[in-house]
Amino acid sequence: LQGIVVMGATNRKDVLDAALTRPGRFDRSIEVRRPDFQGRLEAVKVHLRDKPVSSDIDFVALAGLMGGMSGAQIAGVANTACFIASREGRTEVLQVGAG
Repeated sequence: LQGIVVMGATNRKDVLDAALTRPGRFDRSIEVRRPDFQGRLEAVKVHLRDKPVSSDIDFVALAGLMGGMSGAQIAGVANTACFIASREGRTEVLQVGAG
């Protein structure tokens, strides 16, 4: 098969069977680190871009509070914020107690 690349992802490279990681299989590793402040800021903006958020949301403050989070975790926070707003009968996500 030409032109086909198979990729995998794991949080636990240390527990992969050696047969999977031998040459010709999953033998290359690309580390994806958690985003720095600028990366978190961009992730917050991306994941809230199409969501109903209040105009007074402080994206910089939110990114600062999310230190150590992955992009997926930031997406989860954005989705949870929308769920909570809906459950509470609000039409937009508010920023409360941060910044």
